[in-house]
Amino acid sequence: MKTICPKCGMEYDLDDSMAGIKVECECGEKWVVGFDKTPTAVPRPKKQKYDPTAINALNQKEREKYTHSTAPQEVSQPGFFGTLKQGFSGPANKDTRHGCVIAIIVLALIGWGLYSCNSLMNETRERDLKFGNMGAARYVAEETIKSRLKAPSTAEITFEKKDSNDNGKYSFSGYVDAENSFGAKLRNRFRVELEYAGDGKYKISSCTIL
Repeated sequence: MKTICPKCGMEYDLDDSMAGIKVECECGEKWVVGFDKTPTAVPRPKKQKYDPTAINALNQKEREKYTHSTAPQEVSQPGFFGTLKQGFSGPANKDTRHGCVIAIIVLALIGWGLYSCNSLMNETRERDLKFGNMGAARYVAEETIKSRLKAPSTAEITFEKKDSNDNGKYSFSGYVDAENSFGAKLRNRFRVELEYAGDGKYKISSCTIL
């Protein structure tokens, strides 16, 4: 005896002794098996015939659509780096090659300039550590001149001449306007000679205020 699930259409071949008994399908549907009125099977949806050619064509079309919509457009990027990318990965043409060459030259010049600047800074730093520098020596000279005055806070120092040599020796000359003990402002000429002693210190060789 054959019976069909009224819900999913699954067909079962049962023994005749099962007539009148309530059975349950794998889908969960329950019904009573009978000879005279067998439940009408629910027609199953027809499956479309598998066509590998059509599926592959559809997949190819979707891949092309995705590629065109998401691929990075490096060639169309504006500016300096866009030109550089176009030169290496875009279509080869005369303007592109010229732009690429110019970009490489500019980068090389920038690199050379940075290297030269860094080398000069290192040389200056090494020289300052060994022989001192004019700015620090001038500050020491100013403080030395003020220490010889009656009213250091009123001093206005003007340097007319500044000299230095490769051995860390410095000399300064000029004039200073400052008040004396009576509050009168006087101008005196000066000359200071000093020498770099290392470790950021300077030794005063002579200080003359006329």
